[in-house]
Amino acid sequence: MRPSAGPEQLARRTPTSEQEVSFRSGDATLSGTLIRPETRDPVPAIVLLQGSGPLTRSSFGPYPRFFVSLGLAVLVYAKRSAGASTGEYLPKDSFYPQPFVNDALAAVSFLKSQPGIKHEQIGLWGSSEGGMLTTQVAAQSKDIAFIINSSGFMMPLWKEMLYNRRAGLRAEGYSQADAEEGANYQQQLFGVGKTGQGWSSLHQNTLRLRNRKWFGRFFETETPGVETLRWRWEHVYSFNPLRNVSKVRCPVLGLFGALDTSTPAPVAVTNMHQSLKAGGNSDVTLRVLPSANHSLTIARTGAEEENQRAPGLSSAVFATIRDWLRQHKM
Repeated sequence: MRPSAGPEQLARRTPTSEQEVSFRSGDATLSGTLIRPETRDPVPAIVLLQGSGPLTRSSFGPYPRFFVSLGLAVLVYAKRSAGASTGEYLPKDSFYPQPFVNDALAAVSFLKSQPGIKHEQIGLWGSSEGGMLTTQVAAQSKDIAFIINSSGFMMPLWKEMLYNRRAGLRAEGYSQADAEEGANYQQQLFGVGKTGQGWSSLHQNTLRLRNRKWFGRFFETETPGVETLRWRWEHVYSFNPLRNVSKVRCPVLGLFGALDTSTPAPVAVTNMHQSLKAGGNSDVTLRVLPSANHSLTIARTGAEEENQRAPGLSSAVFATIRDWLRQHKM
């Protein structure tokens, strides 16, 4: 292994065993892999939660092996409707993110049924949407021993998306005027979704903007219907994770990138700290990593395209998680 800076390092591969597993969650059968360190002693466990979209169990990069190297059993699974998992991604009668919360709760319940797992030491790690989900799952279950939120948004989803339109366009080199135009268009979409009014004006604006170079980066080139926009607002975009964060009682670690163009790190840290403190949780560690983006990889501007040529994760990521877990005897 060669770090982004410094000499090459050699690492010993941890002996592991892998088991193909599946478990039920509502309308879905979730397909996954349970990875264990080779030992006869019971071990703590962790469920890994993906970011947004129908991602498979192979979307976690180095994290599964990293957690196994620390002595934890690791459960990864394909999200509902992805890979070998069944079920509808987001059923029309559901409200975001409850189906994904329910799936994570089912994953924890599955782990508790397995031999060789310390049932009182099952935690969660998640990135982006998955990071946010760790807080929602822990708010609904006393069975969660700890959570690690990596870049999960901690503000109303619609506000997070407005931030993303501005910050994302600016990081990719677009002008401030383009960034504001993109954010204003997104705000108009939200307005029609929230009130059901102003579709004709929105449609005209779509026709005016859809040939902009940046438009296809974030938006559909055809104006969604009022019914669709209403459903998206009521069932998805109006969601505010902070309503539940104060209910989290377990130890919390939060890691955020200073150059994140999806989740504003200072806002996430402030909101998360205040909500957890209001609920009486004092076992909270929150870190903002300099020169790190949404994926916590080393970045210059935070633009998504930088991930393709990034030298690797911020050097603080694994050390911070390792030391924190050891401090909490996991």
